[in-house]
Amino acid sequence: MISTVKQEIEKHNLVEEGDKVLVAVSGGIDSVALLEVLFRLRETLGIQLLVAHLDHMFRGKQSLMDAFFVEELAIRLNLPVTYASISIPSLLNKNKGSAQEIARNERYFFLERTCRSHGCSKIALGHHLNDQAETVLHNLLRGSGPEGLGGMLPKQGKYIRPFLNISRGDIKQYCLENNLNWREDPSNEKTIYRRNKIRKELLPFLRDNYSPQIMNLLVQTAQIIHAENDYFNANTEEVIEQVCSFDNSRVLIDLNIFQQLHLAQKRRLLRKLVLKLTENKLEFCHVEKFMKFVQSSQTGKYIQLSDGLVAKKSYDKIILKKTNNKRYKEQNKEVRYLYELKVPGKVNIDEIGSMITADFVSNRCCDNQRQVVLDADKINFPLIIRNRKPGDRFFPLGAPGEKKLKDFFIDRKVPREQRDAVPLVADSDGTILWVVGCEINNSVKLTPGSKKFVSMQQNLRRET
Repeated sequence: MISTVKQEIEKHNLVEEGDKVLVAVSGGIDSVALLEVLFRLRETLGIQLLVAHLDHMFRGKQSLMDAFFVEELAIRLNLPVTYASISIPSLLNKNKGSAQEIARNERYFFLERTCRSHGCSKIALGHHLNDQAETVLHNLLRGSGPEGLGGMLPKQGKYIRPFLNISRGDIKQYCLENNLNWREDPSNEKTIYRRNKIRKELLPFLRDNYSPQIMNLLVQTAQIIHAENDYFNANTEEVIEQVCSFDNSRVLIDLNIFQQLHLAQKRRLLRKLVLKLTENKLEFCHVEKFMKFVQSSQTGKYIQLSDGLVAKKSYDKIILKKTNNKRYKEQNKEVRYLYELKVPGKVNIDEIGSMITADFVSNRCCDNQRQVVLDADKINFPLIIRNRKPGDRFFPLGAPGEKKLKDFFIDRKVPREQRDAVPLVADSDGTILWVVGCEINNSVKLTPGSKKFVSMQQNLRRET
């Protein structure tokens, strides 16, 4: 088995000469065999080994004995060992999740800390071929996509799995032939855990009733899916460059191009983007929720995709943004304001961080795009500045007649969430004279007979 493991290490380039490898050893048969094999190969591979053990404190004295066993094993091999303990039962009372999930997370936290503190470059895990088959089946039952069905990788960042192509039977045979002792964990026999149930009941049932080669077939399927998933992921990165632009904690997706993509590309693109933004994986229901949102929702709408991630729909873009959902709703609630604008005079609109000035002028010239000049004789003073309200109508300059302000905003492609931030200047009769930054009312346009002029200008920063 040693030569087979050496071939796997070389095939997948799991270690390089000079690597310091942290070996995770629970005391069970798989990790004991892994440590022994790596110990025998250490000089050939040119690597150093460090043993790490975490006591989850599930089984009282029994788990403490596991720690002593691992320590004695490391001493026998003259290897340094790092040990830690954490009470998973206590964490289970304080946190949500299953005992196995919390234990797994804590184990990886411990390995990461130990790896950093001891200057290790690799972390070796004892997962084997049977574990791979169980993982694929477990992920299939959870409804996982290609990432889950591709199973575990021989090399994933600093983590390496030299045994991933070695069966549990071969590992046991190696231990028996070399008189190696190991510790048994009774919890591995309990079928209250799904993974144990798969190993103890489902896989034997499939092997005995459907295919004696079920284990190898599942592993083979994982290898095929993983290779194809790698290929399509590379293609997705190219699509992201064509469809998306990045702005700090936001991603802007070109809606027109996105809609033309194949459904599989859309799903992959979304999953990739969410990973880039939050390092979280989306469930299928969230992906389909997003697809429905893109297809049918109105401009300006938003949805919460997952914790800390919001999707908004604009006219030509979908915006993915990291945010606090409560704060996001607070920021996007309706803004209300109403001010009188004297001429000459100015108004600071604190709600939107803007200022509007007005004055009587002697000519009809405009200095910039945010300035307008109106026929003062056609205005019923005083002027009012407010935001939009239901039922507003407006007669845009050059249009054949009045239209709903809502339709005017839609024609101008003003996003729904920005419309309350567009000030309206109206006269005392309520007629909207100027949709600030957009257009004036046809009724107050300048004509050759205009003699009195009022100029209005918007500054995007209020004056203090």
